[in-house]
Amino acid sequence: MSTIVTRSGKGSSLTNSEVDSNFTNLNTDKLELGGGTLTGNLILNDNVKAIFGTGSDLQIFHDASNSYINDVGTGNLYIKATNLTLGSAAGKQYLNAYSDGGVFLYHNNVEKVGTTATGISVTGNVDLPDNGK
Repeated sequence: MSTIVTRSGKGSSLTNSEVDSNFTNLNTDKLELGGGTLTGNLILNDNVKAIFGTGSDLQIFHDASNSYINDVGTGNLYIKATNLTLGSAAGKQYLNAYSDGGVFLYHNNVEKVGTTATGISVTGNVDLPDNGK
């Protein structure tokens, strides 16, 4: 069994209270294994995954070129929000979905297709393939 020595290097053993104090100091500002709160940024380098689920079912990562949300397990990936917006980092809108049921698609930041209570609303032309008929 080894002896814990003081920082002074004199070889004298630490008292129990000094050991307890050192362990308390070591754990200060550390995230607990369960129930802790992270108050700063969590930085993961390229190709380091945030993995969720017992079978590693959900993975979020960046590979230096692209970013991924992989749902590799059974079941569906649900994205739930009161209102949902998908868009570019530069602020262009791709899709808006609202709690009242409206869903709107955009082209070049201009609304082109939207759902209504009775069907859809289209701005612009509707091009349908003739399928050779």
